[in-house]
Amino acid sequence: MSFWQWLRSSLPARAGVAVILIAILALASSLSAGLIAWFSENDAAAINTAGSLRMKTYQTSWAIAAKSSPELIRTLSDDLEHRLHSHELSRVLEGNQDKHLNKAYTNLKKRWQDELKPALQTGDYSQFISRADGFVSELDSFVLQLQQHSERKQIWQQGIQGTALFITMIILIVGMYELQNNVIVPLEELGSVAERFRGGDLSARVSYRSDDELGQMAVSFNAMA
Repeated sequence: MSFWQWLRSSLPARAGVAVILIAILALASSLSAGLIAWFSENDAAAINTAGSLRMKTYQTSWAIAAKSSPELIRTLSDDLEHRLHSHELSRVLEGNQDKHLNKAYTNLKKRWQDELKPALQTGDYSQFISRADGFVSELDSFVLQLQQHSERKQIWQQGIQGTALFITMIILIVGMYELQNNVIVPLEELGSVAERFRGGDLSARVSYRSDDELGQMAVSFNAMA
């Protein structure tokens, strides 16, 4: 007996398959939500770190304008570089297929390495200040791309959950149709024919035909009549 024949011949089997499908859809939806939420935590940390780079750049510029000590400026420079190469940013971009996001991060590191860091190391603070605004503008663009990257994951999650809900509704509608036509209607007919038979109408027969349990009951009932 094939799977479809077995399914057609058993009401509990059809009900069981429907329950299993709904359970699988619910599990898939929950797993996808959990995974996307986990990845989004990394995105949030990366966005915060990228935002802090902007503040550190401003702090370095303010320290230079206030003629702070070289030690303080060096400390701010080291902190800025540490944040730029931090694990929070690198783990989001590792294996990421978004070419624009990766290029934006590469450009940030290149601008820091080629322009801002040498200016601080050589004490050419005017060069740093003149280049800082362009660096901050690239940071703003990078943060925006990180936010859009995170939002796309949320859209994926909503799409998966919406699809799972839609399929679940289809299964429920099909299940209600099966219940009405292959359970309730045959049972009502069996009850009606039984009443007619008990009232003396020996010609009463059940017209329902199926390979499932109710169909077999109808055949047995007609055989007894």
